Amino acid sequence: MSRAVEKAVKAVEVSSNVLEIKDSHGVINDWARETIAELTGVDDIPANSSFRVFERCATKAGMEVRGSWDRRTVPRVMHEVAQAAEMLIVERFLGSIGSLLPTSQPGSEKGILTPFTGLSLSGDGASHNNIQFSSRHITSVPADPTCCPKNSFIGVHPELNHKTATQLEGWKKIISEFCATHNEHPDAKCVVDPANVWQLARGYLGDHAADQKKLSVMLEAYRRDCDREIRGEDVFLSDDPQDEVERNQLLDEMLKEMLEKAGGLERWALLPPIERLKREKGVIREVQVALGEKAYQQLSQEEKDEIDFWVYTGCAMHKDLNAAKGGADRMAKSWEKEGRTPPISLMSKAQATATESGSAPKKGKGGRQSDRGGPKLTSLLGALVKNKNPKKGHQARFRVYCRKVLGFEILFPDTSNNRYQSHGYAATEIIHRRQLYTDFLLKVQGQKAMTGGLNHMEGNILIGLMDDATFTELQVMALYSQAISLPLAELVRAPHHQPRNGLDLSPDFDHLIDHIEKIIEDPNILIGPDVSSETATLDGQPWHNPEAISIILGDRDRYPHLKSALVEYFKGTLEAWRRFTRDLLNNPKLSAATPEQRYLAFRYPVNDHNEGALGFMRRITRAFPRLTFAQLNARLTCR
Repeated sequence: MSRAVEKAVKAVEVSSNVLEIKDSHGVINDWARETIAELTGVDDIPANSSFRVFERCATKAGMEVRGSWDRRTVPRVMHEVAQAAEMLIVERFLGSIGSLLPTSQPGSEKGILTPFTGLSLSGDGASHNNIQFSSRHITSVPADPTCCPKNSFIGVHPELNHKTATQLEGWKKIISEFCATHNEHPDAKCVVDPANVWQLARGYLGDHAADQKKLSVMLEAYRRDCDREIRGEDVFLSDDPQDEVERNQLLDEMLKEMLEKAGGLERWALLPPIERLKREKGVIREVQVALGEKAYQQLSQEEKDEIDFWVYTGCAMHKDLNAAKGGADRMAKSWEKEGRTPPISLMSKAQATATESGSAPKKGKGGRQSDRGGPKLTSLLGALVKNKNPKKGHQARFRVYCRKVLGFEILFPDTSNNRYQSHGYAATEIIHRRQLYTDFLLKVQGQKAMTGGLNHMEGNILIGLMDDATFTELQVMALYSQAISLPLAELVRAPHHQPRNGLDLSPDFDHLIDHIEKIIEDPNILIGPDVSSETATLDGQPWHNPEAISIILGDRDRYPHLKSALVEYFKGTLEAWRRFTRDLLNNPKLSAATPEQRYLAFRYPVNDHNEGALGFMRRITRAFPRLTFAQLNARLTCR
């Protein structure tokens, strides 16, 4: 007996140190599939290296690995992950926290859904390698308000163009495909009609481009038709004699119109069967929508407002981006308007040559506004020491120089790419370490002495760093970044376990506008003798870079135009903030919305999830150029 026990204990000890990749039937175990998905989707391990990485880690941990997987297994597992995600997302849409109530449906073994939650849509677009891509997310709102809304990644998909109609068709197609994947699965507990998903939609989050606002209007109209279609379905299937008469009358009218559009009965007969079926289904849907509209009109006004509630909002960080642009534009125009010497021109070599030859159009004494000033200098310096192309600029040389001079490396803000608040960060960094960048360029100049010295861009940066008017603009940009932009980013980017509803930011934007107005009326709040972060910053918290603020305040008497430039910049941002917060502050639909409506239309304050997906798409396609779009979306699903 004791020997049997010892043998059993020894077998357990051996098995506890063994990792079986496959079961007795040669099928990869679930834990191994999860490991493949995490290594590939989260850690970006190449398919042909994933098993070696796993085996090496397991061996170091004292585990024995039995079996293996090859590179062909990885995309198959990722395909399974994508399908499982689609199933989960559809169930989340209509089944958040027990809000799905399956009910019996005659002639169907499955159930049909009675939804109680809301959804909000969000999207963004970008071009890559001359191809337009769209990223989409859907936020599902659980029935229990104590639970956090779930943000679901729908996919990054290539588009033929960036037209609004194309984006709308993309939304319709993707939701239909997700529902089809769910309904065809053998474990599906219910049938999901895409119209049910659209009926739950309550709004759209995008940027402030005209096409996104138009897309929101078109999504709202399609969502309204889906709602009327569902309401008209009961009337369409009703046995009531009056309903039958109305239904048959509408069918006759629309069928007659369909035949006329086809060119008559003879031409109709020549159409392919699939085309005829498609048009007949369209007629039935139009009849259901018409019947649903009649049923809708019989409701009270409160019920109508509840059903049709839809609201569009723009990303809070896009608002800040546009406000910073508005401030920079107004500040740039104010130099010549007030008769002051503008920042030195930092034109490119081609523009400078054209200007000297007289072939370029005249844009004033300092050239074009975009060819000078603080934003131009931050762009040039970013292209030199933090270029998005690793083969360009002095990135490695600058890191080595910083390590030698400072003892640590500096990662300059990424102004070479489109990054929120990067120019404000860059202006603050230049003020903080102006001498470092000047000395670095002088060192480069010395090293190039035998070959002609600095090139045109390097020379522009050096003279920009030494120009007082340019440095004045940098100080203003840094002050706005420290006082407004960074506190705002912390305010709207709440932790994921405590998400803020983007529809509830109106008081915060009112406070922001009031704070900017106070600074315009009294610039000493930022640059006076008794400056305090408690009164200067938007949230009353300490400065993010107190060293840069100390430099600005210590040298403010050296720059006589700092106060006037600051006032003009903040006036420009104020105009932009008032324009880009109309979706929240001057929206009568949102002002009249109930707390329940706001909750059902929950959306995150920022569109970072779509921006991040597009950024990941660009990065991963550079690393894995042969990766398919299906595999790309599977990887994004794991994140």
